[in-house]
Amino acid sequence: MKPLNFILGIFIFSCIFISCEKEYSLEGNNSLTAGTWQFTENGVLFSGTIDSATIDTFGFTKVLNLAGKSVNGQQNFLLQLFTVDSFKTGSYPDSLSESEFNYSANSKTIYQADQLTGGFITNLNSITNNKLSGTFSGLVSDSNNNIKQITAGLFSCSINLKSNAVTSSGNLGSSAGTCSPVTVSGSYTAGVPLTPVNTVQVQVNVTSPGAYSIFTNTVNGVSFSKSGTFISTGVRNVTLAGSGTPVASGSQNFTITYGTGNCNFSISF
Repeated sequence: MKPLNFILGIFIFSCIFISCEKEYSLEGNNSLTAGTWQFTENGVLFSGTIDSATIDTFGFTKVLNLAGKSVNGQQNFLLQLFTVDSFKTGSYPDSLSESEFNYSANSKTIYQADQLTGGFITNLNSITNNKLSGTFSGLVSDSNNNIKQITAGLFSCSINLKSNAVTSSGNLGSSAGTCSPVTVSGSYTAGVPLTPVNTVQVQVNVTSPGAYSIFTNTVNGVSFSKSGTFISTGVRNVTLAGSGTPVASGSQNFTITYGTGNCNFSISF
């Protein structure tokens, strides 16, 4: 994941830097402030606001982006963290491609830290109730590739943590590709809309708790789905709610998907 994170970091930084430049040129000081940041280098205090705090997903990697401006609005601040699961309190060193830092002005880098620099660490001290805070410090390179030492780095901001949810893992109960056990409830008639009694119950062996989404494809105008959170491991029965209106009569095959697995079942309309 290290090379992937490093490449992703360069790409994501470019996108965020361009979008931030557009945002500030259009909105100036009217943009909403999500939080604040500060750090010290050689006795000089740098500080400003965090105007954008997001968690984005690229493949299997989640990226925490904290972007903002200096107090005078002339410098750009960007701190990024990377993980393959969800963000938790702890250390994120750049030497493991888990953090990157860039401080710039007019497209010129003032300080930066990434896997090639090494020696820069970000600590997430708190991440709860849609707020996060932490510290950062260590070695950075300046515009002349000289190594500098950043100290007393602090950040605190509001953020939507919905995208930080841990995704569950497990497998559907099946035999030779057929969902087993599976229970289809309700009656199914062409031209008659499904009601809350039209459900499909499947069995899931949860190996890692977290958020889940289990769903079928749409067949004959009908589909089934259920989303929620598994709070523990083990075998669970999940009831999928039906929706839609059957188009025609006859037996139809459906595919249920959970994570990377799937199984099949049929309904007679």
